[in-house]
Amino acid sequence: MTATFTLIEAAVREIETGAEDSFGTFEVVGNSDLFVQYMQRTINARYPFRIDPAQNLRTFTFGSVEEWVADEYVWLDVSLPPSEMAAWIDRYFREVLGCDADYQLTWKREQ
Repeated sequence: MTATFTLIEAAVREIETGAEDSFGTFEVVGNSDLFVQYMQRTINARYPFRIDPAQNLRTFTFGSVEEWVADEYVWLDVSLPPSEMAAWIDRYFREVLGCDADYQLTWKREQ
C-alpha cells in the first residue's frame, strides 16, 4: 500500500460517514487539471479522451456514465465499498490520467 492509497482510503471513509451532500476533491500535486471528485456513489473526473467512456473504461467497475464531455470530464455512477473505491480512484489516476506510481495527491472535503 502506498501513502497515496492510504490518503485516498481515509478520505473515502470520511466522505462515506459525512453528510450526504459532502464530497472530496483529489488533485495531483503540481497539476490541478488532473482531478477526481468523489461523492457517495458518484465520480466526477478529468477525462482526457474523445472516446466514449463506456467503451474506454470498460475494465473499470461502474454502473453507468451519467454525463461526459470529450477532453474534459466524466460523471460515473460507482457504488463500491470504501477500500475498493479507494483502489478504483488510485487506478484511475494511474491508468486513465497517466500518473506515475509515486504520484502525490492533495484532497479537500467540500459540501
